[in-house]
Amino acid sequence: MDLFREVCARLGQADRLSQSTFFYYLDELERTGIIEKTALGWQLNRRGLLRRDRLNYLSELVKDQKLIDSGYADIFGNLGNPFLEAIISREFFSDLIQEAICRFYLQVGFCFEATHAEADQLGEIFELDKKEKLTTLQLTQAFVRSIGYAIWIGYLLSIERARFEVNSLRELLERFAKNEEGVKKLSTFFCYGLQQIFHQDPEVLAFAKVLRRIGFWREFIKSILSLDWVEQVYSHIKNYPSKRGMTKISKLLRLFIEWLMKNELTIIIPISAESLISTEVRCILFEFDGWFTALKEGWLDHRSWIFREGVELLEKLIMQLKRLDPQELKATPLEVLKRVHPELWETLMEPIDPQEGWILEDLFEYHPRGREIRFYEELLEEIRLRSERKLDSQTAGNIDSPHVF
Repeated sequence: MDLFREVCARLGQADRLSQSTFFYYLDELERTGIIEKTALGWQLNRRGLLRRDRLNYLSELVKDQKLIDSGYADIFGNLGNPFLEAIISREFFSDLIQEAICRFYLQVGFCFEATHAEADQLGEIFELDKKEKLTTLQLTQAFVRSIGYAIWIGYLLSIERARFEVNSLRELLERFAKNEEGVKKLSTFFCYGLQQIFHQDPEVLAFAKVLRRIGFWREFIKSILSLDWVEQVYSHIKNYPSKRGMTKISKLLRLFIEWLMKNELTIIIPISAESLISTEVRCILFEFDGWFTALKEGWLDHRSWIFREGVELLEKLIMQLKRLDPQELKATPLEVLKRVHPELWETLMEPIDPQEGWILEDLFEYHPRGREIRFYEELLEEIRLRSERKLDSQTAGNIDSPHVF
């Protein structure tokens, strides 16, 4: 209410605002993350503003792009080159997208037991009393057993059974779980088993088929086989499951596949000069901040260049910047300064520390204080202070830190 009264006071009598309208927009701004309530009251949520700005940018980026068919995902681009477009859609993105989808569903699959350990559907599947709950371990073991039965059913229905005979699922694993090709064969048996279990459910089978094509079942079964106790569980699987057992297996596997199906993820990666430059700027500033912290803490004392050539370079730069007109320093584009003051340009192209990826030009162009003379003076003071401490410790016969190599 204090905020409402303040807003009304600022609007004045000419622009009246109803209380209901005010609180509607207040709620909308909070919902979209533009403002947030803190201990200091209502404030702009900088993260929310950044998110909104990014969404607006991406919407604008996608709006004018052409949809390129890549098989498994929508790719928007404006390439204007049929040969490049063909390469992008058929050769470049196809493998990357399949791998990303596979890894996504693997992570989703790994969360299945922890998420469903107390689900009501499990009580029905395992015929539990209402007060009983499965532990995560119990569910994991039951789920792994169901996966094993699907593999075993697939093997029993395959032509491979006529080529060799095994007496249990454990023996089947001993034959095939030795290498990638063998695990791929086990995933094929598993998919055969799914076809038998869900022969009346085309939607589940269609989704399972896509997961097989991108390699999900192979990787998922590989992760299950890495469990220490899996061989002991699978050594008891020797026969075709009973009707009651098949019902439990099908319900549990259906719950798992439906869990995979309901999870959705959209990733937009803007690949453009603008987005890459923006990323480069953030990386440079992050690297410099880390370097500056390491310098102050003494982790760079062994880099003698900083304390000799680096100091001379900063002294030279500060002197050159002081010769510039203050307005020229503040507002003149870097490209213009390069032409008008070539000696400044030569200095900016040098590194304070050659072991780092950034140079003085990066600081001048991208750092928030890059055009402040005081910024470079503070940097120079910090290097000199660190040099004095290093010299004092060496004089005392005890090098200051374990940071010196």
